[in-house]
Amino acid sequence: MLKLISLIFLVSISAIAKDYCNIFIHGYTADSTNYFGDLPRQVQWDSSKDIEDSAPEVASKILEQMQTCKSDQLISLRPHSYGASQVFYILGLGKRFKKLYPDHDFVKVYKKTFNVFSYTGAYHGTPLMNLVCSNGLTRFIGRVFGKSCVKTLLTSSSKDVTSYVNSPGVPTYLIYSSNRSGYYGTIGAMISKFLVGGFQYIFRGKRNQNDNTLPISSTRACAG
Repeated sequence: MLKLISLIFLVSISAIAKDYCNIFIHGYTADSTNYFGDLPRQVQWDSSKDIEDSAPEVASKILEQMQTCKSDQLISLRPHSYGASQVFYILGLGKRFKKLYPDHDFVKVYKKTFNVFSYTGAYHGTPLMNLVCSNGLTRFIGRVFGKSCVKTLLTSSSKDVTSYVNSPGVPTYLIYSSNRSGYYGTIGAMISKFLVGGFQYIFRGKRNQNDNTLPISSTRACAG
């Protein structure tokens, strides 16, 4: 346990030592307001759409946030859940078409991104969306509660983002957890988004975005 804590500490110090300009992209939600608490550079976008329709908006708004970064900063994208799928899609196509379409927003995002920290990215969909999209009744109930059917969040291999692209082209760090005990779980607190621990979550209102909000089956584990 001591070795694990030491390793996490060293990795954290290494990450902090670099001057990153962090841009946060929220996941599937009915209301993106204050999704990441009061952190700066949050991309606001409509997550009720399939990835082909929503990714152009996400790319455009990422570029807007990039303009607020200093010229000497390294740009780091920090998406959560469906936001990670968006980033994977944008970067993958940006890499693929960088020579053919150098002025496309996807290509611009790809060229300017230094790395990605993906927090429980829904690369292979989520079982919750399977339920929402399963039939007319569940779709209606989902709409009542602000949960639209998004086909690119289904766990079907023919629908998820990996059916469109296979590489983002930039270093991507997969942050995920199988801890189910909320912010009382030590591991969940350690790897929570942007180093936000239990104290900040409870007393300052900053949100933890770890696997307590998405099943482990919806994440892309390192071994997979």
